[in-house]
Amino acid sequence: MTEPGSGVLEGLVSPIRRARDYYLYPHAGGRIIDLYRMGGTALLGYRPPGIVLAQKQRLSEGLAAALPSPFAERLRSQLRKRFPDHPHVRLFPTRAQALQFLAALGYADLRDPALADTPGAAVLWRPFLPLLPGAEVVLPLLPDPSAFAPQALCFAAAPGSTAPELAPRGISAAALAGLVRACGLVDRGVREREEELHRPPVSRRAKPPQRPHRIAAERAFDEQLAGTPDCVWQRRGPYLGCRLDPLAPDAYRRLVRRCLDHGILIAPDASEPTILPLTMTPGEFTAFAKCATMESEATP
Repeated sequence: MTEPGSGVLEGLVSPIRRARDYYLYPHAGGRIIDLYRMGGTALLGYRPPGIVLAQKQRLSEGLAAALPSPFAERLRSQLRKRFPDHPHVRLFPTRAQALQFLAALGYADLRDPALADTPGAAVLWRPFLPLLPGAEVVLPLLPDPSAFAPQALCFAAAPGSTAPELAPRGISAAALAGLVRACGLVDRGVREREEELHRPPVSRRAKPPQRPHRIAAERAFDEQLAGTPDCVWQRRGPYLGCRLDPLAPDAYRRLVRRCLDHGILIAPDASEPTILPLTMTPGEFTAFAKCATMESEATP
C-alpha cells in the first residue's frame, strides 16, 4: 500500500497541469481518464465538494500550523459513528506513520476488501464495500486526495502499554477539516452511486440532451466483461482486482502501458485496485474493454 502523493506515478505520466473529476490533463496536452485515483483517496474526484472550501477556511484563520484543534475530536466522533465496534481512534499525520505504527504492533498483513474477501486482524475500509469481519484494527481510506491528509486507525481495543511511541508531530486544523468533510462525503457518494446504477439507460438519441452521453461503468462492466473467461479484472463494487499471475509482474507492467497508450491510467501496481468511475463515455469504456482481456495483454 503506497502513500498518496508519493512518486508512484513518476515515469508513468507526464507532469499534470490540472486534475478534474476523474481526469488528468498533462502539460503536453490531451486527457487521461484516471482509474487509479491515488489508490482511492481521489475516489470521488480531485475536488470533492466542500473539502477545498473547508481547508481554505481554516487556512484563512491562520490554522495551517499544527495547533490544538477541535477538528481532531470531530473526526474521531465521525469515525466512531461509522465504526462503533472500533471506538479507539488514533490519528497520524501521514499514512506512512500509521502503517509504521501497525507494523510495530505486529499487524504486518493489511487485508484489502477490494482485492479479496479474506478476513484479517488488520483491514482496510473502502467506501462502497462492507467491512471485513473479525478485524481488530481498521484503516479507513477516506476520499480526501490532499497530499497532506492525515490517516486514522480505529481499534476495537485500545492499544496497550506495548504500543510504540512515535515522534510527536501535530496535525493542522486545515488538514483535519478536510478529512472531517471527507467523512460526510462518503454517504453522499453511496447515494449517488445507487441512483446511477438504478437509473434506466438513457438513449443516445434522447432529445434534448441533458448531458453528454455517458454510461454507468459498473453496469457496462457486468454486461460486457464480467464472466468473460479471459477478462483480467474481477469486480467488487467499483474496485477491480487484477487476475493476472502475481508472480509475473512483467505482464502487469505491460497491461499498465497498454492502457496508457489508450489514455487510461490504471493502478500502477497489481497490489492496489483499479477503480471504475461512476460513469464513462461509451468510447472510454470501449477503449478500456480492449485492454481488459488476457489475450490483448499478451499483445506487444
